[in-house]
Amino acid sequence: MAVTNNGSNSVAHFACDHGYHLHGNVTLTCTSTGTWDAEVPVCLCDPPVSPANGNVVVASDGLSADYTCQAGFSLSGESHVTCGRDSTGWSDVALTCVTCGSPPSFTNGSATIATNGVISSLEFTCKLGTSLKGQAEVTCRQNGTWETTFPECGMFEFTFWLCMPNYLERH
Repeated sequence: MAVTNNGSNSVAHFACDHGYHLHGNVTLTCTSTGTWDAEVPVCLCDPPVSPANGNVVVASDGLSADYTCQAGFSLSGESHVTCGRDSTGWSDVALTCVTCGSPPSFTNGSATIATNGVISSLEFTCKLGTSLKGQAEVTCRQNGTWETTFPECGMFEFTFWLCMPNYLERH
């Protein structure tokens, strides 16, 4: 802020550092009553850039933002960032939406992709007459790798017990 005098009143001129924009009037004039003629402006972070395959929504006050990724991508970094008013900018700007790549072919079943906007996962189901061996849901980690091996659908050998009154036999 720089203050000048126009001969009868003091005038304050406001500007923001690089990466910020002024919210409010650029100049304020000191009135004869000793008050400024408008609210003192504030410097807000310039809007952050949406990552590839993602989106960012800035809060109405301009002080925070939330990142999301499209289905099939997981967010690498924090989903909620804040604007530092001390010329530090956004709390995290290196956010990216990473993909774990396509899953291998999945026979005797199907894989459905799901996302909560931050993490994507594959949900596996098997065709009637087959059963799932492994986890039904596999998550794409924030580093771009799948959290575990993929399950299989098939006819697997099971041991079961017949239960009859006073008779227990293993089959």
